[in-house]
Amino acid sequence: MENKNVPKIKVTKNGPYLIPDGIPISKQTIIMDAEGTPVEWRKGTEYPARTCILCRCGKSKTKTFLRRHTH
Repeated sequence: MENKNVPKIKVTKNGPYLIPDGIPISKQTIIMDAEGTPVEWRKGTEYPARTCILCRCGKSKTKTFLRRHTH
């Protein structure tokens, strides 16, 4: 049974991810071994959990956040 109170990320058609308030966001870096195989994620900057929009086109000048909304 699905919990309707759990915040969910919405993927818009041909657009950004809409991240609702309550989902923590952080930058992460893929760590590779000597052969170039990914072995782990390293957590970086953490951002406050608030509503925001994440670009997924790769062409934005303000990577990765397009805009942040406050209530």
